[in-house]
Amino acid sequence: MYVGRNFETKDEFKIVLFIHAINQVFRFRFVRYKKCYLVAQCVDKLCDWRVYAHQIGDSEEYEVRKVKLEHICDVETRGQFTKHATSKVMSALLRSKYVNVLGGPRARDLPEVVLGEHNVTASYWKCWKARELAVASAQGTEESSYLLLPLYLHLLQVANPGTVYHLLIEDDEVGEERFKFAFVALGASIQGLKYIRRVVVINRTHLHGKYNGCLLTASGQDANFQVFPIAFAIVDSENHDSWTWFMEKLKDIVHDGTDLTIISDRHQSIYHAKSLVYPRAHHGCCLVHLKCNIRSLYSRTVGLVWKAGEAFRVKDFNKWYGRIKKRKPQCWKYLQKIGVAHWPRAHFKGERYNLLTNNIAESLNHALLPARDSPIVALIEFFRKMLSRWFESRRKKVTNCRGYISVEVEKFLKKQLKESIGVQVRLASAWDCEITAKDGQKFHVSLEKRTCTCRAFQLLQIPCSHAMAAAKARGLEYQSLVGHMHKKDTWRPTFDGVILPLQDPSEVNVPECIMIRYILPPETKRPPGRPPKTRIPSTGEFEKSKTSSKQNRCGRCNGLGHNRVRCSVPLR
Repeated sequence: MYVGRNFETKDEFKIVLFIHAINQVFRFRFVRYKKCYLVAQCVDKLCDWRVYAHQIGDSEEYEVRKVKLEHICDVETRGQFTKHATSKVMSALLRSKYVNVLGGPRARDLPEVVLGEHNVTASYWKCWKARELAVASAQGTEESSYLLLPLYLHLLQVANPGTVYHLLIEDDEVGEERFKFAFVALGASIQGLKYIRRVVVINRTHLHGKYNGCLLTASGQDANFQVFPIAFAIVDSENHDSWTWFMEKLKDIVHDGTDLTIISDRHQSIYHAKSLVYPRAHHGCCLVHLKCNIRSLYSRTVGLVWKAGEAFRVKDFNKWYGRIKKRKPQCWKYLQKIGVAHWPRAHFKGERYNLLTNNIAESLNHALLPARDSPIVALIEFFRKMLSRWFESRRKKVTNCRGYISVEVEKFLKKQLKESIGVQVRLASAWDCEITAKDGQKFHVSLEKRTCTCRAFQLLQIPCSHAMAAAKARGLEYQSLVGHMHKKDTWRPTFDGVILPLQDPSEVNVPECIMIRYILPPETKRPPGRPPKTRIPSTGEFEKSKTSSKQNRCGRCNGLGHNRVRCSVPLR
């Protein structure tokens, strides 16, 4: 605090003065509180400490004109400095911890944080309110975020050419515009889309902000088996309208065709939207979700369903499928209604490669967890920063990669190499070989057509153990048998796109229609209680512990495991 220091507003001067008092351990009060000036002095009338600030002209700025910073007050008076630590002041102290939208400390951890950093003892509820104010100050409120959304999306498109966004607005009963849906696909993702396989995994995750909503995502997999986000949308809920609208916008980026495969869970709205928007594409069921459904209904057949689903050959599928029918006919009928062309790999008509589940979409949802309770603009900005970080790290990984194939494919080949040791190879022609495995099974490998009767070679586009044994007998390099979508030359241009930060609005030519657009938040009602922070497991997602026994609940004391005879609670 010194003479000549300027502050943008009166509130900023007051907050800074409160923080100064907390750091210097003393207490003051305002003795002159007028429209154009403020006078603060120590609460001890014998102390000469005083600060005088005056308004600068007709602006909102304030300037410190006079200061006297020496204290002669006693220790009892100075010990009352914690009274200045209001939730508003504490939010200013904690604001920097929530600027980057990476979570920040939780409310239950803040009492220890403010005590260690600022020597202030605060209750949980004061810290909770301070955290809410700090988040709103750093990231903006939910309402202001919707107002800034059109401007933010325009700046995002200007900074990253090729970015596609769509904003759907609906009119309420009064005629005011309210947010409905938002779709965003960054230009770098669209640019790298042509270098990944035509398999799109779609999924949704719930948002925990003030207005709830759902985040719909579409992602693929790069040559290194890593998540490649394609597009995402923020909608009100998971229903027919939201999924249909999302897929209609996604179709402008990912075109329909018989070479396209869509993988998702078995939500009815996804099936409805896919039949309308992507009628030619193949649709595969996530094997993990199917496994969870089977576990909740027919738990004894879960292992058989998984083995049948991941089998490459129809022969192996029929073996496991027959065992399911013998063990649990009801489960077999349930799978028959789904259709054998929809969930097992052996009967799937399209190309799934190694993607039997939507695990890459679940991984993307987990990465977005810190921002799922943030305002909508902060959520999109978090997504942009995350993708910018991913693209840069993967560019470095491609540069450091040696050889002609990606790192994960190299690991897969090393695993197949171990399994190929000890098998018998009989040469039938220049390109055809007969492989006899250790268990006596015989396989035919065609190195020219890149096929094997085990079907793993042609479905994965990566040589299986039989193909590697044949390649060794013919003196061919293993990497030459890998499909082009797994090679380094395809992996490198996938991440050539650069995701740049937004420019200052004053330096960009923003159309007038965007500047004057006034969007209100959606009309949603937040349910009572504290918003959940963790995902609620689906039915059958986790197996019950075999050692746990059924617990009895006592009707008198509502306790678990109590004996009714020995319970001391009297009957009413």
